[in-house]
Amino acid sequence: QTQISSCPPFNRFRAMWMWLSIFLPVAATDCTEGACAHSAALLQSSKAFGRVAPLSLEGDYRRITPCQDSSSFTPDKDISGWCDMYTMDSLPGEAICEATDGCRYTRGYCQCDEPEACRAVGATWNAWTCREELFGLSRDYMEKVIEAYVEGDCDGKEVWGYQVKDMMAWPASQCCSDFPSTMCEKNVTAMTPCKSASDFLPEAYSYAWCDLSASNVSKETCDATADCKEEFGSCNCKSQSSCKTLGGVFMGTTCQEELSLWPPGLHRFVANALEQGSCGSGTNEKSSVDSLGTCCASKKSVCEELENYDSGYSEW
Repeated sequence: QTQISSCPPFNRFRAMWMWLSIFLPVAATDCTEGACAHSAALLQSSKAFGRVAPLSLEGDYRRITPCQDSSSFTPDKDISGWCDMYTMDSLPGEAICEATDGCRYTRGYCQCDEPEACRAVGATWNAWTCREELFGLSRDYMEKVIEAYVEGDCDGKEVWGYQVKDMMAWPASQCCSDFPSTMCEKNVTAMTPCKSASDFLPEAYSYAWCDLSASNVSKETCDATADCKEEFGSCNCKSQSSCKTLGGVFMGTTCQEELSLWPPGLHRFVANALEQGSCGSGTNEKSSVDSLGTCCASKKSVCEELENYDSGYSEW
């Protein structure tokens, strides 16, 4: 059995989706007077047998999506594919790799993060679609999702402490055009970490890292380069141009990419803060919002502006 708890925090949520079996008993649902009642056969058959017929994508359950509006689901969207170079006769060299947009050569290997770039160097791209993500749930998880779907209510439904609304948040963020609304959390207005939406800088980098492991950059050279400074004994740069100037490989996450990972609850938190004029005492939520304050033209989050404090996230 896969040990989800051993995964790093960022990967743990994703691992719950990707590495569990897809076997699910097929059962019927009965709908009367607009309200669907979950068939007892589903739970009975799953308890009676260890593994039964796999989920049929053509069956009743295909209509289940993580979205508020099922028509906003994008089943064939590739959300986390990977580039397979290990089946190639010879790996791409540095010259070919660096000349290909979307690829980078680091520590002796070529890495490509986009399908077109991967194929351009002669490798094979392995897609992982929204359909595979959704129907990759374990039987126990999917039973709860189906139960929530047919009852039209996710409250109180969980498996081992993992709530259905949280199960749906990740795939909805990647696969639903109506996100941040989801199957469980309806009519959620999309917000930004800024007091004014027009203050948000989607293309700015909320996180940036310059891999200078192949270069020997002195502290003096690092600190003299724009957007670079030495931290914890190593040089880091916040812009691609500065990183390349020092011979490094730039990696980063844009503000829009970070915002796309916000769960519906954070969007509601910001909306309530703007309505009430304060972020209140929601420490965890405030910290999440403040961490993206650098994505605002003012370099302050909505909470920092409303309550006139400095979280310290904007210092670097």
